[in-house]
Amino acid sequence: LYEHSTTRKLRESEERYAAVVNQAIEGIFLIDPATKIILDSNESFQRMLGYSAEELHSFQVYDFVAHDRVEIDAVMRNIPDRDDFFVGERQYRQKNGNLID
Repeated sequence: LYEHSTTRKLRESEERYAAVVNQAIEGIFLIDPATKIILDSNESFQRMLGYSAEELHSFQVYDFVAHDRVEIDAVMRNIPDRDDFFVGERQYRQKNGNLID
């Protein structure tokens, strides 16, 4: 089948993005800002916390970020001012209960 060049370019771009995110050493996760539910995460983040992708994607950010809700909400409210992403260090709660940076 003939695939429109714009559609093909978009698909190729999405595949490159997925490859970069999935191969990253850093833990990466995406959050729905309205519900605070985890939309996606890479394997590094899953290993870092000890959860499967399915487990993580059923969580809200409050379930594993070891900061209070007020602080988490304040960071998330400011994300649009930083081009829709937040890069920073946080403490996270692993599945076994340990805290990591």
